Amino acid sequence: MALDPKLIPVGLPWCREEDYSAFIGIFEDADDLPKTWKDFIKPYERAEKGFKEKGQLVVRVYINPRTFPEWCANKGYRINAKARERFAAEIAIKQQRNAGGPW
Repeated sequence: MALDPKLIPVGLPWCREEDYSAFIGIFEDADDLPKTWKDFIKPYERAEKGFKEKGQLVVRVYINPRTFPEWCANKGYRINAKARERFAAEIAIKQQRNAGGPW
């Protein structure tokens, strides 16, 4: 029996406004990131709204700029957009699994 794709959570990389300076300071692709937290968060808010409108489960996954580099090192990832996306996906699924999700 196939798993309904709507049951698989979408993890969105998220950052707290007060952490944004430190957040962009750790990423090798920082030049590609918006200069302000508000500009960073806008596309994620639109994506979140769109996923929710389609019935998808969405999880905001906060990236702690103090611990994220170590997570990347442990996984063998560079500290960039791909790592943010992988982290968000992994944590979203782990949170739902711990909450009794179907995985």
